[in-house]
Amino acid sequence: MKFFHSCVMMAALAAPAIAHGASLEPPADFDEAAWQAEWDAHDTDRDGRLSREEAVAGNPNVAEIFDEIDANGDGYISPEEDKAMLWRAQQKDALR
Repeated sequence: MKFFHSCVMMAALAAPAIAHGASLEPPADFDEAAWQAEWDAHDTDRDGRLSREEAVAGNPNVAEIFDEIDANGDGYISPEEDKAMLWRAQQKDALR
């Protein structure tokens, strides 16, 4: 849960990076297993994506940035959208 909260906060910082075409490359220290465990814990209906309700249940702060993470606007966060936002956030932090 702590990992998820950190990821969401990093995602909030990354939103402006999307508009600037930040890379989709994972950072060297990205922990796929930890990310997957958090994803699975929040994907309660096991459909492979997070609805707004699932995401907000995992972290209420997601309500503020859900639409930014949901890049294609389909009302769900896909694993790819989530990872892209996380990677952009980490990239942005590295540039500071």
